[in-house]
Amino acid sequence: MKSSDEKHRNFLLTGNVFKVILVIAFPILLYNLFGYLYVLIDAILVSGIDDVSVSAVFYFNQIKNVISSFGVGIAIGGSVLVAKEYGANNLERARKIANTLMKLAITVSILVIVIIIPTTPLIYKITNTTSDLREAGGMYFIVQVISTGLIAVNNVYIGIEKAKGRTKHIFYLNIISLIIKFIFTFLFLKVLNLGLTYVGIATLISQLFIMVSAFIFSSLKSNPLRINLFEKQTLSRKIAKDIILISLPLVISRFLFSFGKVIFNSLSIKYYDSSVIAALGLAGTVGNFGHSLTTSVTDSESSIISQNLGNKNLKRAFKFVKVTFLIVVIVSIFSISILIMNQDFLINLFNFDNIENFALVKTMFKYEVYSILTCGIGEVCLGCLNGFRYTKASLYVNLARLFVFRLPVLYILYKFFHYGPEAVGMTMLISNISFCLVAILLVIIFYFKNIYKKDFQDYYSI
Repeated sequence: MKSSDEKHRNFLLTGNVFKVILVIAFPILLYNLFGYLYVLIDAILVSGIDDVSVSAVFYFNQIKNVISSFGVGIAIGGSVLVAKEYGANNLERARKIANTLMKLAITVSILVIVIIIPTTPLIYKITNTTSDLREAGGMYFIVQVISTGLIAVNNVYIGIEKAKGRTKHIFYLNIISLIIKFIFTFLFLKVLNLGLTYVGIATLISQLFIMVSAFIFSSLKSNPLRINLFEKQTLSRKIAKDIILISLPLVISRFLFSFGKVIFNSLSIKYYDSSVIAALGLAGTVGNFGHSLTTSVTDSESSIISQNLGNKNLKRAFKFVKVTFLIVVIVSIFSISILIMNQDFLINLFNFDNIENFALVKTMFKYEVYSILTCGIGEVCLGCLNGFRYTKASLYVNLARLFVFRLPVLYILYKFFHYGPEAVGMTMLISNISFCLVAILLVIIFYFKNIYKKDFQDYYSI
């Protein structure tokens, strides 16, 4: 390990907890803010096409999230293992895990693309995708499926860099990617007047840039966790099994939750119409300002915890949870205040065909903005449990969030209370509050059962 890497590792393991979080989170914060601005501008550009295209983007992006759950789950679970060995200074084993993780991600990505694209008609049938959405966004969806393969590989690389606490590098790489995506989206939509498919192509180009850069930087000899896809010694069946075991609950959790959101969107269209999905998506785009800030803090929580567990410092690991919780609460209150004060200005940025669409987005936004605090706290709790390798918690929480607090609630509000489209926003808020409370409860139970009055050895003897 280079002296600079060793110094950075020691800072993560012994430095002031508050300062460590800020140093790790700040580059991610800047990136997320740029990302928020881009997504906002992207939505504004797409809203200039037509209302169906807006609905198609948010609808098919949710299906894309179902597919990407495989790669994302593996990346999160595997990076926790990398961080633990990196914190313990077992660099050779950390490198072996990183290489196995990358090869596993590439394999899964290829399989997903090869399986999903030919079965697209079946997916439309299962999800009850309407003909207008298929016509507007069918090819856009195909391009997005290909992008998920690249995103899975990129998420692994980003996860490995987070395991080392090297978030500045991630920031620069992603900022360039966002700029590339914005340039191509603007070129395709405003200069060449091309359709929705080319918004997906812009995403594909930007993700391809990250993947090529990732392979270049990760293969450098100066990288302590150097990736070599052609080195057989770095592929371990046992490590692959460990990665799958820790990642499987995350994969299942994200898959079921994302698939459930597709069902939720389908029901919303069935009960009302596709404009509800457009309104919910646009409101979420505006409200994502708050989520981007809280995510900046929670994004590296699991890796930091796992590093300190690898260094046999249980109390310090849990101290990160407390400080992260406090920061997220403060950031959430700040972002909620900013969004409420500027809601009319932000919503008016979109191109609305009529005043009813504006009113519907504003209604959805009302429920979206208050979910920032509950979702932020919930993610802190799940980040804590994932860092302690209790990844099954994500599965339990998201199953309850969807099948107990979301789908049934929407049905009850529509069927028995006869609410209009507002029921969709109300349901989202109710499910997010419930998600937060369940996540807090699981952390409390986990803490008193496994950590309270225990030292490091006691914890790992469980």
